[in-house]
Amino acid sequence: MAMAALVTCNHPSLAQGNPAATPPSQTATVTGTTSADASASSSQSAAVPVPAPAIPQLADVFVDGIELRNPDSSRVKLGSGLRYVTDDSLTLFTQYYNETGKEILKLYAGSTVKTKRSFKGYDISKLDKAFLVGGIRRLRTTKRFVTGKGIFLGMNQHEIETILGQPTQTENESDGSTTVRYSLTDAASPFLQYYKSAEYTGAYKFKHCSLVEVQVAFK
Repeated sequence: MAMAALVTCNHPSLAQGNPAATPPSQTATVTGTTSADASASSSQSAAVPVPAPAIPQLADVFVDGIELRNPDSSRVKLGSGLRYVTDDSLTLFTQYYNETGKEILKLYAGSTVKTKRSFKGYDISKLDKAFLVGGIRRLRTTKRFVTGKGIFLGMNQHEIETILGQPTQTENESDGSTTVRYSLTDAASPFLQYYKSAEYTGAYKFKHCSLVEVQVAFK
């Protein structure tokens, strides 16, 4: 019932040809498979690289050109000298805001120095300066944060489910918001094995028919 209400919202959509809803061209380069680790391949030319599996429909492992679990992709986009902070749960992350100062991207790091750049998750939400934790840097070349599958804040639930398929779970909150969740836990999945994870999760929160937060993580 909540799904039907959201689908009928008169919200600008990609299908309606709204220019503001068109994601940056970076997303056009994502073809549905993970990127190879180019530097590792060149430095170990004798080794046979592990083939990248297809990304399941429900999964979205890229954000703003950065691939989760791929330290080289984060180095190209973010450079060196990342600033890390911790939240109330002592989770280590680095954070950035976009060109307009209206969105914030948090990239959650591994627990050791070796895995810090191998981000295990990301969070996109509206920037509320009152709740900022620690330092934050501006990405001047990013107008809005867009995932590898073209998802960005402001989309509606119908658009998200068209891209990712039917959610694993839907939660309707008392404040009127709706969160759709996606999960993959198949131990035999080549996708999870490639990313050395036991589980993939994605959560998409909507308020007033509009996407206000994206949370993606490997566990």
